[in-house]
Amino acid sequence: MNENGKEMVREKEGAVYKQQERYTQKDYEQLPEGARMELIDGVFYDMAAPTIVHQRIVAALWKQLDAFISRKGGSCVAAFAPIDVRLDRDDDTIVQPDVLIVCDPEQIQKDRIEGAPDFIAEIISPSTGAMDYIRKMAKYEAAGVKEYWIIDPEQRRMLIYDFAKDGIPQIRGLQGKAAVGLYDGELLIDLDLFAEIIERGY
Repeated sequence: MNENGKEMVREKEGAVYKQQERYTQKDYEQLPEGARMELIDGVFYDMAAPTIVHQRIVAALWKQLDAFISRKGGSCVAAFAPIDVRLDRDDDTIVQPDVLIVCDPEQIQKDRIEGAPDFIAEIISPSTGAMDYIRKMAKYEAAGVKEYWIIDPEQRRMLIYDFAKDGIPQIRGLQGKAAVGLYDGELLIDLDLFAEIIERGY
């Protein structure tokens, strides 16, 4: 039972909270400070604390994106979690992607991103696999995200969805370089850095 008297039952796999009624942005904003939750289609989902490997990959990816975007110039901005994204511009979906790029300055508000980012990357954790591979993938595509990367440290592979083209995932190992489609092959991400982080464990 939360502080507003609304019941949330945690499922055994530890990822999903079910409730007796649909939740909204107002409920999300009333969560206790420090609570790690996402709201998708009126349902709260628990976000487990990230591992050091997860956080280091987030940092390594963001640094490469930000460095290129800073040199390139233009309106795009790279950011990383925690940052609220009001994905559908409605009151029942607020997500916190691990890494994102937004190219429309009007989407960038003081306390959140309004609407779908152009690029999103999620780094898989043991408790978030089904969410990132299935539920979020479908939500991101439907909302208008142009490109979605799923980086899976356990499997040592990644999936790249180019929703702006055919949406068929490219599956590859974490070695060499991968191009960010938003920049037509100019922006190359060094995947060997991710592999090194996984190998070291930090």
